[in-house]
Amino acid sequence: MSLLDSIFAFFARLFGLNLPSGDEPLQVVSPRVLVINYDPVVDAQGTRLTEKMGWNRIDDLIPRFIADMEEVSYGLVKYQYNGANRIDVDEFPRKKDGFQYTAASYLAMMQDPRTHHEPDGVDYWKIVDDHHLIDRVIGHQIDEVWLFGAPYFGFWESHMVGKGAIWCNSSPLANSDRCTRRFVMMGFNYERGVPEMVHDMGHRMESIMAYVYHSFNTLQNAYNSVNPNVRPPVGPEKFTNPKNDFEHFLLFEKIAPGRAEMGLLHTPPNAGKDYDWQNPNLASSSCDDWLNFPDLRGTRRMINANEWGWGADGYAFNKWWFGHAPHAKGSKNGILNNWWDYTIRVDRPFRGRR
Repeated sequence: MSLLDSIFAFFARLFGLNLPSGDEPLQVVSPRVLVINYDPVVDAQGTRLTEKMGWNRIDDLIPRFIADMEEVSYGLVKYQYNGANRIDVDEFPRKKDGFQYTAASYLAMMQDPRTHHEPDGVDYWKIVDDHHLIDRVIGHQIDEVWLFGAPYFGFWESHMVGKGAIWCNSSPLANSDRCTRRFVMMGFNYERGVPEMVHDMGHRMESIMAYVYHSFNTLQNAYNSVNPNVRPPVGPEKFTNPKNDFEHFLLFEKIAPGRAEMGLLHTPPNAGKDYDWQNPNLASSSCDDWLNFPDLRGTRRMINANEWGWGADGYAFNKWWFGHAPHAKGSKNGILNNWWDYTIRVDRPFRGRR
């Protein structure tokens, strides 16, 4: 245990705080997944939407995504899924305002997506109630839910439910405190592929770790810095004094010239703009240092998109980014050194002893 951790432990005992002890072992997590697949029949011949549109089969997407999560987490995340935990829904999901596409209206809309219904958001409470999700989660039958659907079905990429739920790339489900065991509902789009599923999980990690470190404003500022519509623009002056490991991790060239570390899902270490995954410009990064976390030594070198293998969809970078996320035993300053534990086990306290 470091001197700083010893000081944290002393004050924790003094004030009765229940913080991690500093010597926690790594734990493999095996979340049980319920899949709810919205793939309605859209013609008299019984053709389902995915087949009609030539979109992906979720039977192909699910095992590849599970394998990717195990790979990038160094075996710490082993999702558990089987066909018994799958619900196929033969209808279009109802929107929050009560609107529901028919097969004819949806296919017509897809001819000109500008005509899609607004507001787009799905009625999450209908999904929760129709499939008894709160009872299933409280009863430890499942740990999280993966929704599969099409464009304009209105799913958030990730959405947290339950007492004490936090921002998880969307505001938490309102009035869900009766669910005493928090869980996440991922929203996957079978028009897209595994790269986008991995990307969604990355934003889940960003959101949760920003909360754990009390750094949500810094995360928001980092994304606003590459948003040309934000006025006045957010400049490097907002990032001169990172106050914790997460705020160091997210630094990239545009907001921290010469001081980049790992960046964010949209912004690699050398990023000068949003979605800058193919940037050939070299920038100084401490990326290698993060493989030694929490033993950061300040090691730096010049890198560009050659480091992760380019890729216009961000898949290569996102997997490379995940591979550098802290995944070590123990804790530092009262926070576990394994960010996967917070990202996946959302039913545990986000702060204090897990």
